[in-house]
Amino acid sequence: MNFQQYDSFKQARLGLEKRGFVTSLDFRQGALGTADRTTTYHPTDLKLVEYHRFPRTDKSSSKELEGGKIIFAFETTDGKATFINDYEDRLDLRIVSFIDKVPIGISRPQLSY
Repeated sequence: MNFQQYDSFKQARLGLEKRGFVTSLDFRQGALGTADRTTTYHPTDLKLVEYHRFPRTDKSSSKELEGGKIIFAFETTDGKATFINDYEDRLDLRIVSFIDKVPIGISRPQLSY
């Protein structure tokens, strides 16, 4: 697993996007899938390479979407993707159970020649 450090949720999201994690995933019907519903991923289709937790603070506002979130970065069978979980509203044990089944790995850096 990689250990990038970010000071804010926004910084993490933008940093991951710059590194190719451009697909956003949603949790539905026991799996993660793309927003357009064309691709569904099960735990064996994913490798968790990073995650970043940002607790809500007094400085966070719901408009800024800064706190109370975990952003997960995955390598998928066909690219890279992120899943954002707003964990302070309520704990969804289905998501916890799903993430627990995803293998943990190390992200391979993209080489440019």
